[in-house]
Amino acid sequence: MINTKFMNKIKKIVFFTLALAFSFKGYSQIAVAKNMNVGATLLQIMTIADTNSNLNFGRIIHKDPAQATVILGTAAVPFVLEDTRVFSANAANAANSNIAGTQNALGLAVQHAVYTVTGSYDHAYTITLSATDVDITLVADGTDKMNVSNFTANVLDADDTNTKISFTSAAVSMTGMGRADNTTFNGSTVITFGATLTIGANQRGGVYSNNGDALTVTVNYE
Repeated sequence: MINTKFMNKIKKIVFFTLALAFSFKGYSQIAVAKNMNVGATLLQIMTIADTNSNLNFGRIIHKDPAQATVILGTAAVPFVLEDTRVFSANAANAANSNIAGTQNALGLAVQHAVYTVTGSYDHAYTITLSATDVDITLVADGTDKMNVSNFTANVLDADDTNTKISFTSAAVSMTGMGRADNTTFNGSTVITFGATLTIGANQRGGVYSNNGDALTVTVNYE
């Protein structure tokens, strides 16, 4: 004879076990996933080459003993064969001053300092001068000096974009170099420098140079 009470207990135990099992299954964690994207941008090493490292104000006539200035403006095209100087009232172009299309000796021909920079296109970078002004000294005896300041530059990118900049501080930020076409990651730019020369009152004549006061141009990614 079947023990009814015993069977009822067995049923209760089985029901409780099944209910507990379904309860755990209902609260079990379902795995979730999300993709991870991995990438990197490899920048090309920046290079700088001096197409012409001589910034030449050329021959200048100091017409009277008062202070004078000569501004060598920047040109959109490097080695453009035209005189971009602006003279104050008491200074003038010397009759035999010339313009050179290639690097020339200091002080003789009117020339911009020209540098070619390469690197990754469209990445911000900085052009830095080691100083915002520099003294040039009379080569003959190293005593008399003239000051060169207010440096400016024309930045000509490979995509023919021209940007005028002024070095009111030593470093100028650029948004990025252009590229010749969209098939390359490499960019390039040509930087043409100009500045202002201040001639002192009763300034002695002769060739002046900054040989003892170096000025450097540095480029680097930001």
